[in-house]
Amino acid sequence: MGIQEALAHANLEGLLEQALDEGELDPDARTFPAARRRLVQHWLTTARPVFEGRAPLEAVRRERRELWAAAPPTERHALLAPSCLPWRSRPWHPWTRPSRCGGCWSRSVTASP
Repeated sequence: MGIQEALAHANLEGLLEQALDEGELDPDARTFPAARRRLVQHWLTTARPVFEGRAPLEAVRRERRELWAAAPPTERHALLAPSCLPWRSRPWHPWTRPSRCGGCWSRSVTASP
């Protein structure tokens, strides 16, 4: 995780906590998942001064591309694998089902609502 991604995580965490504290998001409401998704999608795709006028999602992707391009060829393969999917590196057995985290947060918000 690079600096831009860590900054995005911290800022988004603060935004969600603030929305919960102010009552904008109600975890007991039936619409909570959709409302949270809309809030996160809007935040990730709106330009922010802290990210040099870029959207946080764009800043994170740019940083990842730069890290990948600067890495030696032998290390580039490791950078391509999402770190939140550890089950991919384990052998698959028909009697066990891998537990999935749902994918990387930066890819889960690219679809329009």
